[in-house]
Amino acid sequence: MVQEIKDSLAEKLVQLDEQLNSVKTEICEKIDTVQVRIEEVNSSLKGEIKRLEADIRNKLEPIIVTSRKHSDAIRELEYATTEITQTTRKLMTELNRVSGQLAKITEKCRDLEGRSKRQNLRIVGLKE
Repeated sequence: MVQEIKDSLAEKLVQLDEQLNSVKTEICEKIDTVQVRIEEVNSSLKGEIKRLEADIRNKLEPIIVTSRKHSDAIRELEYATTEITQTTRKLMTELNRVSGQLAKITEKCRDLEGRSKRQNLRIVGLKE
């Protein structure tokens, strides 16, 4: 009877070993299938990523060019603004100076006109 139990256990161990090997084979096959599929998806994604990068680069290039042009234009405008501001300051200084001179000359003209009128007075009855 002990021998029968040993034989039965040995037979069951053999069956269990066969089942384990079968399951192991199935798992390995599935792993291989999954690895192949992962490589396919990986390759597909790499291609898609490269295509998207090229699309993005193509779409960004005009924006970058426009941005550079705008930056250049802004730099030129800033320079022109600085030049205009400096020129305006100089002109304002000159205007103030000329306005002062005009005021002095206007006063001198009034004074001279007044003096001239006094010299042109005629007194009736007096000979010149």
